This record gives sequence, structure tokens and C-alpha cells, in this order.
Amino acid sequence: QQLRFRERGPLKSWRPEAMAEAIFSVLKEGLSLSQAARKYDIPYPTFVLYANRVHNMLGPSLDGGTDPRPKARGRPQRILLGMWPEELIRSVIKAVVFRDYREIKEDMGA
Repeated sequence: QQLRFRERGPLKSWRPEAMAEAIFSVLKEGLSLSQAARKYDIPYPTFVLYANRVHNMLGPSLDGGTDPRPKARGRPQRILLGMWPEELIRSVIKAVVFRDYREIKEDMGA
């Protein structure tokens, strides 16, 4: 009798500050999504969800999205690759992780 599902431990609780730092470390330190999720002890699927939201809100990269990172094993990472102004990164992370949209609305002229 083989178990199809892996045993699930207690749900990990992560702090929004950790999520913000993890996303920032992918953008600024070049960590992969899985490395950042492990480093900050955030469940990988949850981290990818937030990283995707941040990526979508950042919009097109200033450098056209060329990836300066060395090739690694596995599927190539498609999100959070590129260059964006630091203020934009910080305000988008604040909006997505802390649900604070004030700076985003100001940037969009609302």
C-alpha cells in the first residue's frame, strides 16, 4: 500500500515582512524562487503566488528581461527576472504583501 500524498505537517505561518524580504532577495540578490522560499521558511506554492502578483504589477523590465543569472538545473525561471527601479519594487511589494496600495495609486496618478 503506497501512500499517494505526502504527509503534511502543521501549516507554516509566515510573516509579511519575511515574504517582502524573500521577494526582494530574488530581485536584488539573484536567489531562485525555491531558494528564497526555503531561506525565509515560506511554503513554495504560496511564495510563487505572491511572486507572480509582484511580477505582474511591476510591468515590463527596463532591460527587456534578459537574465543575468547562470544557468541552473530545472525549468527556467520566468518571473521576477529583470530590472526595475527600486522605489517601484518597494511600492509594489508593499501593495501585494501588505495590501497597502497608496503609493501605487499615486504613481498611477489616481
